[in-house]
Amino acid sequence: MKVVALVCLFFLGCSHGHKNTVSVKKKAQRSLASLQYETIDSWIQKDQLVLVAKELPLKASLSLDRIPWADTNWPTARSGKNWRWSAPRGEQVLDEYNYNHPSLVDLKQMSPEALSQLSPLEKFSIYISDYDYQLANAHQSDYHPGQDPFWAGVCEEWSMAALHYKEPQAVVLENGEGIIIPFGSSDVKALLAEYVGTGEAVAKTGSNRIEADDFFEFAEVAKSMVKYFGEVCTTDIPKTCSDVDARTFHLLLTNFIGLKNRGFIIDMWTNNRLEPRNYFQPAFAYEAKVIQSSPTSIEYITVVKTAADISDLDADFTDKVTMPQNSPRNVHLSDSNNVTATKTFHYKLHLNSRGEITDGQWIGKDQPDLLMFRAPPGDFKGYMEKLGEIYRPVF
Repeated sequence: MKVVALVCLFFLGCSHGHKNTVSVKKKAQRSLASLQYETIDSWIQKDQLVLVAKELPLKASLSLDRIPWADTNWPTARSGKNWRWSAPRGEQVLDEYNYNHPSLVDLKQMSPEALSQLSPLEKFSIYISDYDYQLANAHQSDYHPGQDPFWAGVCEEWSMAALHYKEPQAVVLENGEGIIIPFGSSDVKALLAEYVGTGEAVAKTGSNRIEADDFFEFAEVAKSMVKYFGEVCTTDIPKTCSDVDARTFHLLLTNFIGLKNRGFIIDMWTNNRLEPRNYFQPAFAYEAKVIQSSPTSIEYITVVKTAADISDLDADFTDKVTMPQNSPRNVHLSDSNNVTATKTFHYKLHLNSRGEITDGQWIGKDQPDLLMFRAPPGDFKGYMEKLGEIYRPVF
């Protein structure tokens, strides 16, 4: 089985970093132009959304079994999903000049500790007895350690996986040649992110082989599984571009988290026209406070809570990141859903005579570019079918 990785570059931001910034911007703009953005009105009837402001909960959280888990965004500056995150610091990063994977002979001589320090993609390759490491090598060109910005990674893939899969257990498995492979919880998280970002789209085409010429075919399949509200507005995109509006934001937040017990992905970076990037995180709770109200309008300050990207907790993307007491800074924990971030949004909504929300406006500079909904993934298929043997939820 030959696997060549598909790079679905939808956004400049928490997406794959590259050396050729100009070509990446052009590719991203072409991809953005082909996205099908949704409007809230197209979902109101289909999803039976409640429009009356007083009928929408001011505070809500997903049920415990649906709260997403925290993870890193598998930054490209650290080799992405080829990051040997548990190895001693000097041995963590694999770059294009130092990209050596252990052979079967090497593996049989390695200690359990050394095996545990391999990267998620290396461990998956070993588990399926692919000692050519085709999946790991296919990602090699995506990573430029020491050159990519710290925020470049796959936070949209992590967010999708965290919303749809319960937190994975650490497992120890044996492959066909008797190699014992310890998968940490974070190893499995990286593989789940790989599957929702690329693997399922490939499986839907019935293919186990991905070539560079097939990029657009697989990208279109991947995009068809995601619905977008708002647009990614940067200095390179015309002023006609529109961020998600306040009415859409409030209706989706209160209807889906508040009434339907369903999370979604929010862009927590709110200054794209000044510095283009995106910082997607899985939202699971909110609290809206009424500042003032009248028969025709309500002004809210709403705090949204997400699972946190723990790649760099000093990054100024959120108002606050909350860590469990006594947790290590670089968290890879089975209880990592305790690591959360918050962002505050201020807006005013307008009402009709029935009390339905008809329009809205943002107050202040903080407003999300984009909200994303991803269709629930199905069974593991295609070149990542054996992920179903590795993934075991904590509860």
